[in-house]
Amino acid sequence: TAPRAVCVPKNTLKLIAQANNLQPKVYQLLSETNFTNTTSREKGKTTLQKLIGTQRIPKSLADTFLDTYLNYLEESHVQVRTAHADSPDFIVDSAYQEAVVIDTLLDIWSQASVRSFEQVSSSSDHIHAVLFPAPLLLIQQKQAIASGVGYSFDLRTNLKNRITIQGMWGVFDSTQPFDSYYLDVATLTTVQETIQKKA
Repeated sequence: TAPRAVCVPKNTLKLIAQANNLQPKVYQLLSETNFTNTTSREKGKTTLQKLIGTQRIPKSLADTFLDTYLNYLEESHVQVRTAHADSPDFIVDSAYQEAVVIDTLLDIWSQASVRSFEQVSSSSDHIHAVLFPAPLLLIQQKQAIASGVGYSFDLRTNLKNRITIQGMWGVFDSTQPFDSYYLDVATLTTVQETIQKKA
């Protein structure tokens, strides 16, 4: 089945910003930033990221996020990303547990806003582009119980009379210890295996 996805539209971001009185703070930040001065711009970016990233989610929205995460997204790992064709993608994979997902959502929002802030050449005219640069997506990422790779030859000898299968619990990572199986091509029976001790 296809992974489930949820869009967090700009209107929802506006509700969060409104609950945190964010718009006047960002308006003041844009008005006070000298966009031709590197130091002023960098200070503005840092302030903007902190303003957005440390917001509190209103209880009604937090309850909706929690219900969506636990039930619709099945309390799984999720990818959090921007969802607008005109916005460069900001992506975090494998966010897990509701508090981390909400923190990651705020972090992606703040990164996208900082990118918009970097492109601003005049102040308050751009407040909506800076504050609400793109909707956000939460995409379910189901985790593998076990995974691996297979080769149509014996990796040790390069002979084609055996098949090599390498696998491990979770998502396969060749830099970590993995199990190896060598199968006879004709019978598909295991000729040799190397099993790693489980931690």
